[in-house]
Formats: sequence, C-alpha cells, structure tokens
Amino acid sequence: MYKTTMAFNSNTKQRRSTKIKRIVLIIFIVIGLVYSIYSMFRRSDVFVSLKGLIEDGEFKRVEKLIERLHKADPLNIKTLRLMGENYFLQAMRVDHIKDDQTEEGWELYKKAVKSLKKAILLDKTNSINSKDYFIIGFSYLKKGDAYFKNSIKFLKLAEEKNKNDRVLSENDSLLFRLESLYKLLGYIFYKTAKYNKAIQYYKMANKNKSVLNYLYIGLSLKHMNKFKKAITLFNVVNDYANTLELKTKALYNLAWLNHSLGNFKLSKKYYLKCIAINTNFAEGYYWLGKMEEKSGKQKNAVSLWKKCLDIDPNFGPAILKLAYLRRNKKKR
Repeated sequence: MYKTTMAFNSNTKQRRSTKIKRIVLIIFIVIGLVYSIYSMFRRSDVFVSLKGLIEDGEFKRVEKLIERLHKADPLNIKTLRLMGENYFLQAMRVDHIKDDQTEEGWELYKKAVKSLKKAILLDKTNSINSKDYFIIGFSYLKKGDAYFKNSIKFLKLAEEKNKNDRVLSENDSLLFRLESLYKLLGYIFYKTAKYNKAIQYYKMANKNKSVLNYLYIGLSLKHMNKFKKAITLFNVVNDYANTLELKTKALYNLAWLNHSLGNFKLSKKYYLKCIAINTNFAEGYYWLGKMEEKSGKQKNAVSLWKKCLDIDPNFGPAILKLAYLRRNKKKR
C-alpha cells in the first residue's frame, strides 16, 4: 500500500510539473505575441510620425531618424520608401530655392532613386505604389535630358500602377497626383519631338484647365505646322496668362505664326505688344527690324537690331544682319 501511495504521489507531482511547464510555456508564448504586436504598433507609429514630419518639411530631421532605422534594418521596405520620398522632396526644395538644377539637388534625386529602386527589388508583398514610381520618374527628369528614357519608363509604370491602386488619382497633394504625371509625360514627349503624344498627355492633364497646358499644346501644333489651330491656343494663353513670361511667349508665337501665314499687320501688332510689356525681349526687336527692312525702312531696322544687341549682345541673327550691312557699305 505504501508503494502504491508513493507511485500515486510521484504521478501527481509529474502531472503538476508538466502542467506548470505548459502554463509557463503558454505565458512565454503570450508574452512573445504581445511583445511582437507591441513592437509592430510602435514601428507603425514611428512611420506615421515620420510621414507627418515629411509633410511638415522637416527633411533634415527625418533624414537622421530614417538613417537610424535603416541601419537597424537595411531591408525594411517602408524605411526605404520613406527615405526615397524624403530625399526627393528635399531635392525639390533645394532646386526651388536655388532656381533649379543644382549639384546638391542632383545628388538628392540620385539618393531618392537608389532608395526606391532597392525597395522595388525587395518588395514581395506588392507594397510599392504608383507614387513611388512617380518619384523615380520625376527624379530622372530632373537629372536632365540624358535621362528622359528612364523617366518615361518609370512614369509609364506609375500610370499603369495607378489604374489599380488609385494613389495618384485620389491624392490631395498638388505634386503627387495624376495630372502632374500627365504633364511630365507631355513635357518629355514635347522635348523629344513626339508632338502627337505630347498633345495627348497635355489634354489629359488639362482636366482643371491650365494656361501652361494650353501653351505646350499650342507649341506642339506649331511644330506640326498646324498654324491656325496653334493660333487659337495661343489666344487662350494670351487671354489668361498670369505671368509676364507666359504673356510674352503667347504674344511672340501669335506674331510669328501670323507672319508665317502672311498676316504682316497683325504680326507687327503682336511684336509691338511683346516689347511693350517686356522691354527686354530681344527677339521682338529683331523681328520688328526684319519687318522694317522688308518695308524699305533700313534706318529703323538698324536701330531695332542695335536695340536687340543692347539687350542680348550674343543674339546671332542681329549680329549677322548688322555685319552684312557694314560689309555692303564698305564695298560701296
């Protein structure tokens, strides 16, 4: 009986020991899960906070914080994406303050591209969105003409991605939106002489009507020798231009197009308007000189070409005109 009691007590102790071990194991598992969830939420809070700082323009501060996160986990896609966006917006600010295309800006665009391309390579959960591709495409554009092909590639990827994720379509930002994407593609196609595509994208960008869109559609039509249609567009730009530069461009193109169509009186009227609103518009003085020359008013033409060179001493056509007149005078 004693042996039976001993065996019973031994079994009871073993069961208790096993039960305790199970309870301890469960406690450790629960603690681990709680810690993982807590860490996940803490990490999520960090990213939310960083996004807020980026929106507030605290780029340098964000850069330092993101670098710490990146060192702790170099393969974290969220970190790489935020890093890319922060570099990009920092570059945009530098270019804006220093009047575009600076070495400092280019270096930051380069870093933005590097971060986001790495995020794309590591992405296994389809977390990269159209905004990320947009930033890469825009960065390549800002790096210069030599990168137009790269820019088109990533902007087109952004356009395709947006069909599903709608990130650009539903973005409240003035920068990261679908109209901006269309403008960038329109601009690149214009600069690479693909005028039909340029018109297509500028029309798509013109949902909310922009003078700049009308200007580039008009310029594309001009290059395609569709002068009458171009005149219609430049009249719109002239009527609604909100800067001196846009007004001058509209008037100059109206003058040039009318001259090409043989409407010389109207052309002269627009050239005179050009120099009236912008007295430093050298090209306007040159073309008015050409028109005076055609009318047989040589002295007036010479005076206007000299005025052109006072404004821009390197204006080639005016230099050639005056040099030609001097040579002919000597021969006589």
